[in-house]
Amino acid sequence: MNKVLFNAKIYSGIEGQEPYIATLFLKETMAEGPLAPYSAYEVVRIIPQVFNKLVYFFSDRNDSHFQEITDIARQEFQDFEFYNAHGASACPEFLDFHEHSEFYSYNCPSLDAKRRQHIRGSVVGNCGISVYPVVKERESVLMDSVLSTLGVWPEEDGKKVMWKDLDGFKTVLKNRGVSNRLYFLTGHAALRIAAMEGNPNRPATDKEIDRMCGYLKDMIDQGSIGFSTGLYYAPCLFASEKELLSLLKVVSSTSTLFAIHIREEGNRVVESIDEAISLAQKASCRLQISHLKAVGERNQIKVPIMLYQIEKAHKNGLDVMFDQYPYTYGSTSLFSLLPPSALALTKDELMTKMKDKKWREATKYEMENPNGFESIAELCTFDNIFIQALGNTKEYDGMSISSIAKSLGKDPYDAFFDILLSSSSLAVMKDTTTNIDSLKQIYTHPLSIFASDSLYAGDNWHERSTNCVFESLSLDVKFRPKTSLYSSIARMTGRGSKRIGEQKYFTIAQGSVINLVNPVTMAPYFDSFVPSKQ
Repeated sequence: MNKVLFNAKIYSGIEGQEPYIATLFLKETMAEGPLAPYSAYEVVRIIPQVFNKLVYFFSDRNDSHFQEITDIARQEFQDFEFYNAHGASACPEFLDFHEHSEFYSYNCPSLDAKRRQHIRGSVVGNCGISVYPVVKERESVLMDSVLSTLGVWPEEDGKKVMWKDLDGFKTVLKNRGVSNRLYFLTGHAALRIAAMEGNPNRPATDKEIDRMCGYLKDMIDQGSIGFSTGLYYAPCLFASEKELLSLLKVVSSTSTLFAIHIREEGNRVVESIDEAISLAQKASCRLQISHLKAVGERNQIKVPIMLYQIEKAHKNGLDVMFDQYPYTYGSTSLFSLLPPSALALTKDELMTKMKDKKWREATKYEMENPNGFESIAELCTFDNIFIQALGNTKEYDGMSISSIAKSLGKDPYDAFFDILLSSSSLAVMKDTTTNIDSLKQIYTHPLSIFASDSLYAGDNWHERSTNCVFESLSLDVKFRPKTSLYSSIARMTGRGSKRIGEQKYFTIAQGSVINLVNPVTMAPYFDSFVPSKQ
């Protein structure tokens, strides 16, 4: 049914536009998306209600302006419902710029955890982790690579559901009825696994680099919005600058996006941001720095320097922005705590090595005395690293590695290795990485975009996977009480959608195709008012 929304306080999602009172004329339609279409409303007319620069609330049904609105509505629509919002708030549904919800989308096509937060759009394939392209006889390597981030590869009737490229994966999701707007980055790890023979945890040959570039171009031709890498994670961390620049030439030539989980977020976070900026400048491509933060208490003083680096690059002409989630603690694969010498091994080699006492002692020394890599174990300590989900047991969920070790009467490193050995390769951790003052500086910056970094591997999920929008609105009220809501909504809607060319679906403007939310109550908009129909 078409709708006329009278007296609504509009938070448009358009950068810099303060809220205003208006009447919206909304035509019922179906929104076309990357996957299945869904019910939405096209904004066919906006009539602001501002007089003498003062907002005036119309509430009297006998008012002449009310009659004028209803007359226009009858001319515009044959059938419509009239709602008097009485000045209540309305904004578009939200865009999450950094997620890992590919398999969650398959397993739960209704996307309950996202729709409950009114997240209509999601950028997936981040941190170098995607599930395309898939090359025959390399499937198992890719499946192991994504397990701790995306979860178990989907199955039907006891068989793995397979696809070979982005088009194939989108078809699988479309057939499942996924109707949220998913935007797909192509992950570096999947490209390396597809293009390289044997163990991908090594430098690539020129021939393999050419193959990667070919696969990336194919995925972009199929609708990928760009390339992502995670230089902290295997196998991406083994890439040479030549390999990265070759891939970024494809990104530049297609005017798509380069998203990066930088090499280190701790002791060498400043140098790692320099590396990301240098790569983007050399390739002349747009740069998105993922979940910007400084890890470890001693590194929090670096946050102003980090922001200055990005601001300087932006001022000098680089199209650079960053995203971040509204929490001081993160979540990732427990295996990522291992040093590069361990991550270079194949899965079978690693499982064998972890049984060896001498190898454990040598690896413990590397993790306590890192040289050329970021050791989260050293930065955060095992007191601040907690089990989020394991593939073999729920016994340790929520416990720190230190507390598990104490309960077992073991050294924390031995407990850590034993957990990995028995985890069935699914091991997700939660770690305290930053503090609230640093989060505030990053989160309120004008180059910052809303993201959740949602993970849905296992059964026990980080709060950012289920509560991120609510936490974001809450933090903005705390951080910026005078301007919080309209600037927060722009950050969560129009700012990110402009970056991927999709503002039509995440801003309230003439021609927008949207669903509406009351950001104050976070209830579905049309359910939150008692309609007064004309």
